[in-house]
Amino acid sequence: MGLARRLSWLCLSLLWGVTLVAAEPLPRRDLGGFSLKLPATLVQHTGSVDSKAGRLHGAGLLIDYDLGLYSDPLHSREGVSGYEERAVVVDGRPARLVRWQQPDLTRYFIGLHLPDLRATAMGPIRLTLLAQTEDATRLDEIQTLLLSLRLTKH
Repeated sequence: MGLARRLSWLCLSLLWGVTLVAAEPLPRRDLGGFSLKLPATLVQHTGSVDSKAGRLHGAGLLIDYDLGLYSDPLHSREGVSGYEERAVVVDGRPARLVRWQQPDLTRYFIGLHLPDLRATAMGPIRLTLLAQTEDATRLDEIQTLLLSLRLTKH
């Protein structure tokens, strides 16, 4: 192998090493009944009368969440494009992961719905997370955040 090629491999190896060292794991944030691995820069706002609901926002990302009896099941939407849904398992529980976008492709959505966390006399407690961004290239990153969900005891 020539000197130039060896130097090229060495530079790539060093860059790869720096990338691995620089990538710190995301902190887990407790949101009351569940937690997610989230960037520390997301700001949280809470408030609801009949459920644990709130919003996280920052850096071009908005995540709404609702833990309660009437959480949005995220079924197919009218007036959206590319609605997709698939069954997933999150923290050992069945869930649905959905994606869609506005027809003009200015906003992209990805959501997670857990339909039956526990039974109550009024019906099942559900959890819905719905994220939105203007950057379609972030959807896989956001999906990873949503799938990091872990239920906590409250």
